[in-house]
Amino acid sequence: MSHLTSKILRSFDSASLSEKKNQFGQIVSDVFEQYYPEINTYVLDFKYAVDCYQASVEQEGLKKCINRLNAASPEDFSKAGEFLQLDNLLIASLTDYKDRVKILIVFEPPSNDYRDDIETIVGEIKDIYRIVTHYLESYTEAINLKTVQLVSQIFHDINSLISLIPEVNTKDEGLSARIDYSENLARDIMYYLREISAKKSKVPLEDLLSGIISGIEFPSNVKFVVEYKNKIELIDVDVELMDKAISAIVGNAIFATQIEGGSIRMSVDVIKNRSPLINHDWIEISVSDTGPGIPGDFIGVVMNPLFTTWKDQGHVGLGFSITDKIIQAHQGDFKITSEPGQGTFAIIHLPIN
Repeated sequence: MSHLTSKILRSFDSASLSEKKNQFGQIVSDVFEQYYPEINTYVLDFKYAVDCYQASVEQEGLKKCINRLNAASPEDFSKAGEFLQLDNLLIASLTDYKDRVKILIVFEPPSNDYRDDIETIVGEIKDIYRIVTHYLESYTEAINLKTVQLVSQIFHDINSLISLIPEVNTKDEGLSARIDYSENLARDIMYYLREISAKKSKVPLEDLLSGIISGIEFPSNVKFVVEYKNKIELIDVDVELMDKAISAIVGNAIFATQIEGGSIRMSVDVIKNRSPLINHDWIEISVSDTGPGIPGDFIGVVMNPLFTTWKDQGHVGLGFSITDKIIQAHQGDFKITSEPGQGTFAIIHLPIN
């Protein structure tokens, strides 16, 4: 093991468990900067999405690196030993123990003289990263299982208490609303914590979406339209899970627009792939509304579990979190953008096989 790799391990061991996964890339970047200051080194998060090149920190060099990657097409990259190469950039991918690409280390060496050293060190870093991700994911799964068991017991106790309440009391609207909220919260927490497995089948996309929409009740003051920008015949999805995900998105849009009235638009398009690490294009399903939008302070946490500004209306704050898990189970991507007073955009990207 090289001295530099040992330094990475020591730095990594000093991080707390909750920080290890997020700090890994930054530790690698800091150590390379210390030992090879003449090599520009950028560590990017690789997300299996249209916007696949991302960075968790704001740095001018990182921005330029991401812009260069985004401006290229898959055909612009070449294979160079352990690296992808784009002009003078050498790109190493770190995969977790399930062979999913999670981190990209981009090197900009002044010459080829550093190539062998970089390749040796990157090989060792890849082995470390696979071990780390295996350990952390196993730990997280164990914690989630214990939490599911705890919530299941709480759910059982809630039902037992409800059964003891005289029927006349359950007609009280306030009490009934609290009971419904507790039941929904327990159910959604268990759904969120459990592993979601997509049982896919090929279905006509237009039939799928029209079937989902037909099951949703729209208020009379909310107009709904759907637009297909490209012809897409079949999509490979779990129909039940996709129904749950899209219904949650449209349901939130209805809730946001129904007070003052407005419109909801669903748009379906095809987005071209721009990464050599992804071998397909994307279906984009976007849902936009004319509601009040999401305050800027909230947009970064709106998909966090249990976050909601509508608790008084019975929302438990897990709809978007569950939707995100469902889309991830389809190897897709889900994001939300919004501006106060400008409505909200919820965007799903699904792979075209």
